Amino acid sequence: MRIIKRHRNRRLYDTEESRTITQDDLAAMVKSGADVKVIDNASGNDITLTVLGKVMLSEASSWNEIKESKELFRRIITIGGDKSMSVLKNTILASIGVI
Repeated sequence: MRIIKRHRNRRLYDTEESRTITQDDLAAMVKSGADVKVIDNASGNDITLTVLGKVMLSEASSWNEIKESKELFRRIITIGGDKSMSVLKNTILASIGVI
């Protein structure tokens, strides 16, 4: 499992390669099949779902087929129940705040 640490300034640090990475780099790791775990460096909490949710939103914005994007998000929300709703809601709200 590849450990990624997120620092307070939101930078991601790949502990295996000892370098700072971007969300695009993280997306490429996941696409290549790497099993990743993202840890908040300050608290030590596992924040993998939150960070991957942000990566997913970033990826979805570049999809050409909006219908597929809507269907994917609808299925995630339906399958995940309250937990996935909380993660997606917080991720979307954080993304809107950035914009």
